[in-house]
Amino acid sequence: MNIDFAGLALERVTGQSLNDYCHKNIFEPLGLKNISMFPTADMKAKLALMHQRKADGSLIGRDHLLRKPLVVERADVKNVFNSAGAGAFSKPSDYARKPFRGLT
Repeated sequence: MNIDFAGLALERVTGQSLNDYCHKNIFEPLGLKNISMFPTADMKAKLALMHQRKADGSLIGRDHLLRKPLVVERADVKNVFNSAGAGAFSKPSDYARKPFRGLT
Protein backbone atom coordinates (compact mmCIF):
# COMPACT_ATOMS: atom_id res chain seq x y z
CA MET A 1 0.00 0.00 0.00
CA ASN A 2 1.49 3.38 -0.89
CA ILE A 3 1.22 6.72 0.91
CA ASP A 4 -1.50 8.03 -1.44
CA PHE A 5 -3.82 5.22 -0.35
CA ALA A 6 -3.01 5.99 3.29
CA GLY A 7 -3.99 9.61 2.60
CA LEU A 8 -7.26 8.50 1.01
CA ALA A 9 -8.01 6.31 4.02
CA LEU A 10 -7.34 9.23 6.38
CA GLU A 11 -9.69 11.44 4.34
CA ARG A 12 -12.48 8.87 4.55
CA VAL A 13 -12.05 8.30 8.27
CA THR A 14 -11.83 12.01 9.21
CA GLY A 15 -14.17 13.49 6.60
CA GLN A 16 -11.51 16.12 5.86
CA SER A 17 -9.24 16.64 2.89
CA LEU A 18 -5.68 15.49 3.54
CA ASN A 19 -4.45 19.08 3.19
CA ASP A 20 -6.99 20.37 5.75
CA TYR A 21 -6.19 17.52 8.15
CA CYS A 22 -2.44 18.18 7.89
CA HIS A 23 -2.94 21.90 8.50
CA LYS A 24 -5.06 21.35 11.61
CA ASN A 25 -3.18 18.43 13.15
CA ILE A 26 0.42 18.81 11.97
CA PHE A 27 1.36 22.15 10.42
CA GLU A 28 -0.45 24.53 12.82
CA PRO A 29 0.65 22.72 16.03
CA LEU A 30 4.24 22.88 14.76
CA GLY A 31 3.90 26.60 13.98
CA LEU A 32 4.37 26.11 10.21
CA LYS A 33 2.54 28.88 8.38
CA ASN A 34 3.88 28.68 4.82
CA ILE A 35 3.13 25.08 3.90
CA SER A 36 0.32 23.57 1.86
CA MET A 37 -0.47 20.96 -0.77
CA PHE A 38 -2.03 23.86 -2.69
CA PRO A 39 0.34 26.85 -2.58
CA THR A 40 -0.94 30.41 -2.28
CA ALA A 41 -0.12 33.02 -4.92
CA ASP A 42 2.69 34.33 -2.69
CA MET A 43 4.14 30.83 -2.34
CA LYS A 44 3.92 30.27 -6.11
CA ALA A 45 5.83 33.51 -6.75
CA LYS A 46 8.72 32.14 -4.66
CA LEU A 47 8.63 28.60 -6.05
CA ALA A 48 11.96 27.24 -7.22
CA LEU A 49 11.76 26.04 -10.80
CA MET A 50 12.69 22.52 -11.78
CA HIS A 51 15.54 21.91 -14.22
CA GLN A 52 16.84 18.95 -16.14
CA ARG A 53 20.35 18.34 -17.43
CA LYS A 54 20.54 17.45 -21.11
CA ALA A 55 23.03 14.93 -22.54
CA ASP A 56 25.36 17.78 -23.54
CA GLY A 57 25.48 19.01 -19.94
CA SER A 58 23.31 22.10 -20.39
CA LEU A 59 20.27 22.75 -18.21
CA ILE A 60 16.72 23.30 -19.39
CA GLY A 61 13.67 24.31 -17.37
CA ARG A 62 10.91 21.77 -16.97
CA ASP A 63 7.40 21.74 -15.64
CA HIS A 64 6.67 20.64 -12.11
CA LEU A 65 5.92 16.92 -11.80
CA LEU A 66 2.62 17.54 -10.01
CA ARG A 67 1.29 20.57 -11.89
CA LYS A 68 -2.40 20.57 -10.89
CA PRO A 69 -1.90 22.09 -7.39
CA LEU A 70 -0.02 24.96 -9.01
CA VAL A 71 -2.76 25.92 -11.46
CA VAL A 72 -6.02 25.02 -9.72
CA GLU A 73 -8.28 27.90 -8.68
CA ARG A 74 -9.07 28.07 -4.94
CA ALA A 75 -12.76 27.33 -5.60
CA ASP A 76 -11.82 24.06 -7.34
CA VAL A 77 -9.28 22.75 -4.80
CA LYS A 78 -11.91 20.43 -3.30
CA ASN A 79 -12.04 18.58 -6.65
CA VAL A 80 -8.29 17.94 -6.87
CA PHE A 81 -6.61 14.84 -5.47
CA ASN A 82 -4.59 15.55 -2.31
CA SER A 83 -1.51 13.48 -3.06
CA ALA A 84 0.28 12.37 0.09
CA GLY A 85 3.07 11.02 -2.10
CA ALA A 86 3.65 14.39 -3.74
CA GLY A 87 3.96 16.15 -0.39
CA ALA A 88 3.48 19.81 0.36
CA PHE A 89 4.96 23.05 -0.90
CA SER A 90 6.99 24.99 1.66
CA LYS A 91 10.25 26.76 2.33
CA PRO A 92 13.30 24.56 2.97
CA SER A 93 13.66 26.18 6.39
CA ASP A 94 10.20 24.88 7.38
CA TYR A 95 11.06 21.35 6.27
CA ALA A 96 14.34 21.44 8.19
CA ARG A 97 12.92 23.06 11.32
CA LYS A 98 13.15 21.15 14.59
CA PRO A 99 9.59 20.48 15.70
CA PHE A 100 10.18 20.62 19.45
CA ARG A 101 12.75 22.37 21.61
CA GLY A 102 15.23 20.13 23.32
CA LEU A 103 15.11 17.38 20.71
CA THR A 104 18.25 16.68 18.73
